Amino acid sequence: MKIKDIKRDVLKSVLFFTLCIVPLSGIGNTNTSWDNKTLSNEEIERIHGLSRIYGYVRYFYPNENLKSLDWFKFLIYSISQIEQSKSDEDYNQILYKLFTPICPQIRINELGNLSLNKMDISQSFYIVENKNESSGIVSNIRHISEFRNFYPSPDSIYKYKINSKLIVGFPIAVSSLPLKSKELTSLISKTNRIKLKLFSKSLLGTLVSGGSELSFIKSYEARLANEIMRYNIVQHFYPFYFEDKLNESWEISFQEYYNKIANCKNLKEYYDHVCNLLSLLKDSHADPNFSVSMGLAATYASSYCPEIETVLHGNKLYVKNVGESNRQKIQAGDIITSINNESVDDVVANKLKYISYSRKETGLKKIFASKLFESYKKDSIITLALVNNRFDNQSVSLTTNLANPYHLDTVFIKHYNDSIFYINLCCINGKYETIKERISEINNNKGIIFDLRGYAQPYALSIIANIIDTTVSLGNLKQPVTYYPDHLRESYISAEKWHIAPSNSNLSDEYAKLYQYQPPVNTKLKGPYVFLMDASSISFTETLLDVVKAYKLGPIIGENSAGCNGDLMFTKLPIASFTMTGWKFINRDNTQHHSVGIIPDKFVTNSSLVDLQLDTAIKYLLK
Repeated sequence: MKIKDIKRDVLKSVLFFTLCIVPLSGIGNTNTSWDNKTLSNEEIERIHGLSRIYGYVRYFYPNENLKSLDWFKFLIYSISQIEQSKSDEDYNQILYKLFTPICPQIRINELGNLSLNKMDISQSFYIVENKNESSGIVSNIRHISEFRNFYPSPDSIYKYKINSKLIVGFPIAVSSLPLKSKELTSLISKTNRIKLKLFSKSLLGTLVSGGSELSFIKSYEARLANEIMRYNIVQHFYPFYFEDKLNESWEISFQEYYNKIANCKNLKEYYDHVCNLLSLLKDSHADPNFSVSMGLAATYASSYCPEIETVLHGNKLYVKNVGESNRQKIQAGDIITSINNESVDDVVANKLKYISYSRKETGLKKIFASKLFESYKKDSIITLALVNNRFDNQSVSLTTNLANPYHLDTVFIKHYNDSIFYINLCCINGKYETIKERISEINNNKGIIFDLRGYAQPYALSIIANIIDTTVSLGNLKQPVTYYPDHLRESYISAEKWHIAPSNSNLSDEYAKLYQYQPPVNTKLKGPYVFLMDASSISFTETLLDVVKAYKLGPIIGENSAGCNGDLMFTKLPIASFTMTGWKFINRDNTQHHSVGIIPDKFVTNSSLVDLQLDTAIKYLLK
């Protein structure tokens, strides 16, 4: 991982505070012209069968003639075709007709009727190698000259159950690639003729006003096609599929999901279903972008927030900060008891259904960081019932007039007790130049507190170089490489290690250039050091905390980190593209990091509006 990757991850992982969509009111519900349909159990089973075969063939059958096939349009076309089937026999024939041009060796038969070809592993062959990359799944056809045990057997028919009645069989390794047939040319021509109207008007205006929406979203076949694509990315490539027990819930939940998608009546309802589905992933990186994208065009919905910041302690929701326009009616320390006449407990419980989170504490941080009062309509009114500092009950109305969540600017450097320096490594406005300018002042201290509560900024690497005595290695990342469907025989390759050299070593400038972090000043920051973390310490921050723990740089005070690390993967879909963790991060002792996180040396939970974690760190250094 290089600095450019970290910066990319910074932008994407800011979703922890800004991108994780928690549906509220505001997106127009006035449009009732959407095509919707209640699917019978038989129709759901047939659509799910199509979904399964699509995933198998698209990602695991080597055919280099498919580059011009628009898979989204192919699925729309396929759904319309299988809707015409009058019997199981019709359905089987339609599937065979749809997929034979793509995979000539495909066999679609009743359960138990497929026979295996005799495999020959003495000759060269072709396979599809799928890798999880930051840009999504990258599939390449590889020519293999020597068979190894982790490769599929060439020309052997692999069988997969697609529904309660059928299995599909096809080779996932072939001794020769198929030629482009007339049937495939005809299929590509048919699907490419499907017209998707791009924008009837600005989607942003659509979302805010509830006006006319994109015609292809209104089509339930297009919505189903989009979700079939989402289903298969998780089904075959989500690296924590078994850890999150999706083998028990994903397929069952998705079959229930088809009717929800076919029946939804507007964009907000559709998006709610997407968020609810992705909540099955226990992954704080997993979030859909509220966007519609066709080709190079994309439009995103804007959200709005009131001038208030809150924090949850125990079972009480406190006002943490409030904007100037609201300070006469609400103050820091007030306790909010209901939001729009709904109890805080019920609001929070409902919002947890629409976000993915690696740990519940991280899910709560995710909500209260920015999304509690979010609206997709500017100047909507939110009514709060609260108890003020005088224990008086009152009702307050707030307006969603901010394009970004309200937060007071975080402090980068602060001096405590004239002897302890505090440095916030997650401060977006922080600069390493500030450290260089004040390094002599900082070193006149009794210790330094490094705050890693949140998402660490790239300059943190340069600061780490100022506190280490030996070269350190970062991360234990594993990149999934997939040859088989359904997470069978999973393969991983270790990411190249990258290192930080001590700032006063001969390797400092060389390593800074090689691993793309800012060259540190040739002076060590005087210790001792204490590090703060909590459930908002996520992703790259956990990589740094792993270094702190492994190299014993100082005690860590606070709560378990988010348990969500590994390179972020962005999957582009026509509607509501989404992110999820693409690579696995393993703790140094080879224990599970996912949904566990880094464990602090001293567990301290904040209470009310008092920062007990910081107070504990100050007391530790003063001793």
